[in-house]
Amino acid sequence: MNIQEITNKYCRSLSIPQVMLQIHYEKRLHLYSEISATAIHKSIIVHCVASWQSCVENLTYALHSNLHLTTASENPNTILNFIRNFSTPSSQKVSFLFNAFNINITNSWTFDQSKKVLLQLNGVIPQLLLKSNYNKLSIDEELDAWVNLRHQVAHGDENIDLTNMSAIYPQVNRLSRISSWQCLNFFYSLGLTLIKDTAKHLNLDEAPTNINLNFLESNLRPIHSISESLENIKNKEIDLKQYFN
Repeated sequence: MNIQEITNKYCRSLSIPQVMLQIHYEKRLHLYSEISATAIHKSIIVHCVASWQSCVENLTYALHSNLHLTTASENPNTILNFIRNFSTPSSQKVSFLFNAFNINITNSWTFDQSKKVLLQLNGVIPQLLLKSNYNKLSIDEELDAWVNLRHQVAHGDENIDLTNMSAIYPQVNRLSRISSWQCLNFFYSLGLTLIKDTAKHLNLDEAPTNINLNFLESNLRPIHSISESLENIKNKEIDLKQYFN
């Protein structure tokens, strides 16, 4: 899988939580239980973290297939075992995985509110990232907080402990649209940042090819089913140019 394919796969995967947000907004004026809303917000966290883990795995497999472009000192089979055993995509474990290729990729992690969400949802005003600017330390802290929440949800904890997330964002004191937008925007920005940096380490002359994503907005209007929407997303390339200068 090349960098362009990894980019496409990651962005398509993160379109699913956005469909969940669309459902949430459409239901807000109808009978809609708090339990149902919480289920959607939990699902968004699980899906975003899973998409992030898959992105890291795909990028490191790409690096493993192009070891001649890296300065990796580890045995190739050892690195392959590291990738195959990768789980719980925390900041420490992601750093360890890229360090196997002698790449301190997280040192360049930074982004700000200028990063847009993948697509505009019909009738929904997209939210910005809750912070104006993010650096390595703040990214590591928030990444680990989301991974911890995913762990709680995946293991069926009845009462989700938001202590770590609330310490970062006091307004995130329960799972809500605020938390879901932040989760989606955070992982979208972080994933594309990691993809861009990996492309640089592979000495690629250009970022993955670009195409406008406005088509996704009309495809996600209520007149379309979710399956139709996701079908329309297939085989589309993702526009990186509008996110990175």
